[in-house]
Amino acid sequence: MIFALAALLALAAPADEPAPPEVEQAAAAWSECLGDRLAQAEDSTRPEIIADAMIEHCRPQQEAALAAHGRWLDSSALDAAEKEEARSAMTRSVRDMRRQIIAELRRARARRD
Repeated sequence: MIFALAALLALAAPADEPAPPEVEQAAAAWSECLGDRLAQAEDSTRPEIIADAMIEHCRPQQEAALAAHGRWLDSSALDAAEKEEARSAMTRSVRDMRRQIIAELRRARARRD
């Protein structure tokens, strides 16, 4: 999937701790949802509209992935400041997802033209 959700989760991962299966499965479900929606995107629709629809459609998977990630952070050995930074990094990455989707849609369209 074009959206590196595993990398996104790893960005905010506890040091030297591999993601538990719960986190990996939730991230995979989110990524799959986005990938499926991207594959169904129509060229006649503006990328911004598609991105908004994708994000909204996949919100349950997003919430599940973020919740799993939060539980992972909560159980980690990171101190409070490190946990807060990890959560902030995740929030920034999720906020940037719309821009990433729009850019990928435009790249895909340019390759087909």
